[in-house]
Amino acid sequence: MKKFSPGAVAVLVAIALILLNSMAANVYYLLEVGTDELPKQGLRFLLTCALCREIYRRKTWARWLTVILLSVAAYLFIDQLGGLDVLSTLAFLNIVGFGLLNNIVVLILLLVGPGVGEYFSSQVEVVDEWETPEES
Repeated sequence: MKKFSPGAVAVLVAIALILLNSMAANVYYLLEVGTDELPKQGLRFLLTCALCREIYRRKTWARWLTVILLSVAAYLFIDQLGGLDVLSTLAFLNIVGFGLLNNIVVLILLLVGPGVGEYFSSQVEVVDEWETPEES
């Protein structure tokens, strides 16, 4: 069984939370708005998956881009809390539960998670398991 460093575990948890939040946002958007913008939501999800792949591959630019995007999203979530109707519990759960708290946890993991700095500073390139090394 493959052993993961604490930094790798923190990064994998952050990636899982990012993807979970993105899927929850897509489901919420589908329930509230309908299928009018489904291609746009699908493209956004694919871009999120691509960014998560680059985070896993130890790309520092992807880590900092994610931190910036999640910081802006957290600010926007906090800004939206004031305009919510108390009766709109689904919107409240989506914004607070899946949005704000998830973003804060991911930000903490990517900024000060155990071993995350070492994970990104190591020079080992993460290779996809399905890629086979060239024979020499």
